[in-house]
Amino acid sequence: GDEGVFGLNAQKHFVSLYVGDIDKIEDADTLLKPFNTGKECIRIGKSVDMEKTGLEEFIQAAIAQWRSGRDISC
Repeated sequence: GDEGVFGLNAQKHFVSLYVGDIDKIEDADTLLKPFNTGKECIRIGKSVDMEKTGLEEFIQAAIAQWRSGRDISC
């Protein structure tokens, strides 16, 4: 279908990346350690050094799970 994997929402002090249920992605706690996270969103603030995070690896893992048909939704 036309369902997307991720969603974005801009706030005053951060951007939220909505990814479904974060806990369904292996090693999420380690990969997203520098971020303020909720159950389904990653809050990306200006002060986070994006070069020193596992966000890219997290996104790749989430996409791989989604493509394989495994549920990552809340």
